[in-house]
Amino acid sequence: MKKTILFLTIAAGTSGLSGLSSANETLGTYNTKVTGTVLSSKACTITAPNNLTFDNFEGPDDIHSVTQGPRHAQLYTIIISGCKKGLHVSAKVVGEADTNNTSLLSTHSDAAGAAKNVAIAFYEQVATDLHPLVPLNSGHTTSRYINELGEAQIAIQADVVLSEDQKPASAGTISANANVQINFL
Repeated sequence: MKKTILFLTIAAGTSGLSGLSSANETLGTYNTKVTGTVLSSKACTITAPNNLTFDNFEGPDDIHSVTQGPRHAQLYTIIISGCKKGLHVSAKVVGEADTNNTSLLSTHSDAAGAAKNVAIAFYEQVATDLHPLVPLNSGHTTSRYINELGEAQIAIQADVVLSEDQKPASAGTISANANVQINFL
């Protein structure tokens, strides 16, 4: 997917005003011409995986709480290149929210054969030991600076977590769909 960022400059001019009037008088109508130029900018190229696949879990007890952070995380790396230097970018994950925790992506646990009490959490990989939750539909990653080479990278970790902390997960399949939006700031 390519995004093009456009810059617009506008110049306005009016004819001169002359004479004096009181506040209740109309001085007249003057023609104003507005002109501008749209300058082309380098289009950014965004590269990201089309899907994530989790390996089999060692049983329902292997699924943990969202508050414990990523445990079986699959790295979802977004590479932005070919952009104008100096822009900032962030990512937002959009999809169907889990009914028990709207910060998580629903895995449609009501479907036949689906694992119960599980959802997908998205964490931003900020450092090797820092992984804040990116709430579904409402949160976004920290903005990243487009460097001198016109590049930036956003790393998100997806993990299967408990939908409700007090209930165990049950065995079954997991399936979910989400969109990742890249925001230019």
